Amino acid sequence: MLKVLATFHPGAMTRPQIARGAGLRVSSGTFSTYWSDLRKDGLLEETEGGLYRVTDRGLEVLGAERPQVPKTFAERRAFWEARLRAGERRMLAAVIDAAAMGITRAELAAVVQMSATSGTFSTYLSTLHNNRLTAHSSDRVVVHPWLLKGPTAAV
Repeated sequence: MLKVLATFHPGAMTRPQIARGAGLRVSSGTFSTYWSDLRKDGLLEETEGGLYRVTDRGLEVLGAERPQVPKTFAERRAFWEARLRAGERRMLAAVIDAAAMGITRAELAAVVQMSATSGTFSTYLSTLHNNRLTAHSSDRVVVHPWLLKGPTAAV
């Protein structure tokens, strides 16, 4: 979890992003235990809006194990695609392909060949939204600025 936070330093992340990035579920006992340890040891700090970032102490603890920061959109996309399920990756690709105009839920469902009213569709879309990979602009799903411009982008 500390490496995930350091990957996007100096940017801040949500708890779901940290969990997904580390291959954990935010509701798991393992995540809660690690989270508590990181906070208690002063390795992460809460910023505005319920976001978290690694502290200088956390970076010191990582030392040589500190990961490279993904500087480009392609690098950030690859990082997250490696952590998404196949259906979530297809949905993200469709939203990215739609570019700035975005895509409606119905259009997105048609592209990924799912029902827009299915639980799986909603779960996948929630995962993308909770991890700040997509956002909603009126009735359209768009790529989140966090993914496009990097974790320090204004939201």
